[in-house]
Amino acid sequence: MRRKLHLIFILFINCSLFYSQDVNSQIDSVKVSIATNINFSTPASNSTKEATAGIGTLGLKFERSSFYGDVNFTVYSQNKEIVAIDSTNTKAFGSNLLVPENSSNKISNFYIKLGIKSFYKNVGDNLSPFNVKRFGLNSSFRVNNTTWIKDTLSVPTTINSFELNIDYLILNTLLFNTNEKIKLIMSFGLATRRLGGDYGLDSNTKIRNEFLGTEKLSFNGTNFGVRLEVSKFYGEMNITSFKRSQNIAGFSGNQSIVSLGLRADLTLTGKEVDPNRKRIKELNDQIEIKRLENELKENDIK
Repeated sequence: MRRKLHLIFILFINCSLFYSQDVNSQIDSVKVSIATNINFSTPASNSTKEATAGIGTLGLKFERSSFYGDVNFTVYSQNKEIVAIDSTNTKAFGSNLLVPENSSNKISNFYIKLGIKSFYKNVGDNLSPFNVKRFGLNSSFRVNNTTWIKDTLSVPTTINSFELNIDYLILNTLLFNTNEKIKLIMSFGLATRRLGGDYGLDSNTKIRNEFLGTEKLSFNGTNFGVRLEVSKFYGEMNITSFKRSQNIAGFSGNQSIVSLGLRADLTLTGKEVDPNRKRIKELNDQIEIKRLENELKENDIK
């Protein structure tokens, strides 16, 4: 009985391995791209140079079935530091908190995005408005470092940003008779900002009021966005909402951000390493050896 159970267990493992190989063969194709991005973002309430982000990033992105990810680093920024125009104007710092990518061009400024989308394949407009294939989910984490300067005060500042969004695909079609795509995507989700670096030290508690008018380091809100992609070009508008009671100029309440950019990708294609593939090969070899042994025994009997 024990031997039979052992054989059944081995058969179950073998079937599982072959099933796993069959499933993985459908999803083991990975699309990896070297991504470059040029982006200009500005708050609608403050279009000064100090508040406008003009950055260039370099990184990698991947797509595997419905999963995707993006990691990039800032290699260029037009604003190396944020300086108040005068001693009474702190709006530049609130705008920087709103658009944290407006930071220095050090390698320590990076962005990570992971998501899942049901519309990773071509989805036409013949789908019903509430078809599940129109929806997706993504989360992103961003770290940006800069220096805030006001009068004689200067403090290195780190802004950590986290967002969790639900995406809805409004439009996905080809541009005329080309292979270039036009996409229109709407998103809604949660947004957070966390201030750190030397700015977040207890010894600097008193001077925080000089920059933002509050000693707070954590801010939670919501974000609504619409993004239009035409081939490698894109335009995006986001409306954020952080508590009005915080009363931070350029940040609190409903604020809109307009972004324009160009993204160029160098695509590579690879396959994931299947950890079961070696074991399956060994089992196939054992089966083939056993078959040959049985044939030799049958020939000897004859």
